[in-house]
Amino acid sequence: MTLFTSRNSPWHALCLIVSLAILPFLPACSSPDNPSENHADDVQSGEDAVGGADTAELRDTEASDPLIEGEWNWVPIEGSKCGSGSTAGIGILPGADPTRLVIYFNGGGACWDTASCYFFNAAANIEVDYGESHFRSEVGDMGPNDFFGQASFTFIPYCTGDLHAGRAVGQYDALQPDRRVHHNGAANVDLYLQRLKAEYPQTQTIHVLGVSAGGYGAMFNYEKIRSTFPDATIHVLADSAPLVQPHEGRWSAWQTAWKPDLPADCDTCSTRMPDIASHLIQNYPDSRFGLLSWEDDATIMIYFAYPAGELGAAVRALASDAYDADNASTFLVEGTDHVMLAHPPTIQDASGKTLTQYLIEWAYP
Repeated sequence: MTLFTSRNSPWHALCLIVSLAILPFLPACSSPDNPSENHADDVQSGEDAVGGADTAELRDTEASDPLIEGEWNWVPIEGSKCGSGSTAGIGILPGADPTRLVIYFNGGGACWDTASCYFFNAAANIEVDYGESHFRSEVGDMGPNDFFGQASFTFIPYCTGDLHAGRAVGQYDALQPDRRVHHNGAANVDLYLQRLKAEYPQTQTIHVLGVSAGGYGAMFNYEKIRSTFPDATIHVLADSAPLVQPHEGRWSAWQTAWKPDLPADCDTCSTRMPDIASHLIQNYPDSRFGLLSWEDDATIMIYFAYPAGELGAAVRALASDAYDADNASTFLVEGTDHVMLAHPPTIQDASGKTLTQYLIEWAYP
């Protein structure tokens, strides 16, 4: 059994999902050497030692080129756009099992106006040309793993500032009218899924993972993943991405700025963000939906404009109202930290369940 290693913080979370489930038989994943300064919600390393796994090479792959199994392939996707307007793409690490696929949505904050986009730099990568070199810096050195049954892995970068959900162009700099943010997250995912469907038409099981902004992206894009792979069973794990109702009118402001894709046939999702979780969980009982969250996550509190001490009640209400179902579960822990998977696997929720136990139950109940 092999284990991939990663120096980069977003992938550190995914690495932990694998290593936690098979401890103590495998070494832990490596810690990030140089986390990005522009990532508002980078995952911080836990108490990890460098594992002894083989690392995967990284190659730039044109759309028509075949993918190389066991290597990271950077795949530019024609028509996709980062916030800067430059062409985006995805990373693919092909596995030996063509029926299993893991889709990982990267995180990195969000922005929707002049202050959030340019003064506070609250969203990652919105003014960079995201290509092979930037992908290399984020994905790090990583080899294949077999926790997900030799599945193929897809890394979806985050460079649109819109929780991977937008279809709009923002013009937030009055002094530089050509300085725009392409909130193109939803349109990008459409194109990415077309490529994945062409590569993996036999897919039967998909695990969708997301951290912070990527966790919201995993939920927002669930239905289009399902429609792209109608014969596959799909499960979603969102880390530090509770769909609580934003304060100060931010849910309305985000919709105005991003024009996000919302779940179909959900009349209340445009007014109540928690209804997105309820709608998906209730309408897709064959999928498992998991949420990891610190109850008073300070990062979510800032982005969602919650007064100090009020977020915890909203997170607990979301858990009891939306996730109280046979196909849904939460792992909540008291505290203000951000990104659950960055912490030791022995942390426990109020019932005494450890993070390790929860992850195993979500992946393989």
